[in-house]
Amino acid sequence: MESRKNSPDKFVCDMINISGINNVLEIEKSCRIRIKENDPTLVIVNQ
Repeated sequence: MESRKNSPDKFVCDMINISGINNVLEIEKSCRIRIKENDPTLVIVNQ
């Protein structure tokens, strides 16, 4: 559950189960790339 200050709490799913599909590893790879692209946290780069 994700608490929000001025509205009701919201359920945020952090696990998705998919069964009976081909190319599971390719789908996982694509999902991880999309999740990283949309991650709102700041990225710290060491230079």
